[in-house]
Amino acid sequence: MPLSPLLQAYDQVILDLDGCVWIGDQATPGAPEAVAALRHAGKAVAFATNNSWHPGEEHVRRLWSLGIQASLTDVVTVGGAVQHLLAETRPGRSAFVIGRPSLVDHVADAGLKVVNGTEHAVRAEVVLVGSTDAFDYDSLRTAVLAVRAGADLLATDYAPESLLLTRITALRHCGLEPRTMQLNWRQPSQDLLAGYPAGYPVVLAADVLYERRDILPLLDLFDRIVEPDGVLWLAEPGRPPASIFLETASRQGWSFASATWTGPWPDPGDAEVVARVHQLRRR
Repeated sequence: MPLSPLLQAYDQVILDLDGCVWIGDQATPGAPEAVAALRHAGKAVAFATNNSWHPGEEHVRRLWSLGIQASLTDVVTVGGAVQHLLAETRPGRSAFVIGRPSLVDHVADAGLKVVNGTEHAVRAEVVLVGSTDAFDYDSLRTAVLAVRAGADLLATDYAPESLLLTRITALRHCGLEPRTMQLNWRQPSQDLLAGYPAGYPVVLAADVLYERRDILPLLDLFDRIVEPDGVLWLAEPGRPPASIFLETASRQGWSFASATWTGPWPDPGDAEVVARVHQLRRR
């Protein structure tokens, strides 16, 4: 596989994982061959991901399973970036963490004392919030009490709009603005089905289709979390990937019925907004 003249001018190539090197559980067509060609040409190759659900070791194992050799030093994760930041700026402090176990491990490896589940949690010096499906009111209450007591709050999410809302809400209710970091939580946890191993009878999803690369991971997720006779309600504002999603879902055995709403909406500024709602069931 020859390199383009543009690539030949560079010594280092950094590749995004989700949607670039792989989609779902499959390598993107030609990805292993492209990585091999880059290395054969003497280019240094690194892999980056904004996925905070899994540790770097799991990404390395997945790369090897797809035929791409990699070591832990080749993979840069958000958790690793958080660990680097904390180790430089907040070593030795106590921390309350809302997030997946991999994020908790990174915080501990940065030299902070994780106080989750102890009486010291409400007085933690640092609060970190990452993507997780194990969030509950007790965690929220502990985090708010710690922030009110002066904890340094780091909030993470995939959407920058959500991070902005987090800052506004924290300022309004706690008088403190948290630092934020954008993350990607496309990789679902097995814990999602802990209470419903056969899937959920009804799944509601709103505004989740932004890019074409979202389509296959979402279909894979819905296949896992919607029970065989269940129903999926999907709402979206008419972005192009939605039509492709429905066509792909139909080819994979889903039937759907759609309806469109044009308002009226509470905010006059939304007069041009169109909402489409789709009901999907397996055939």
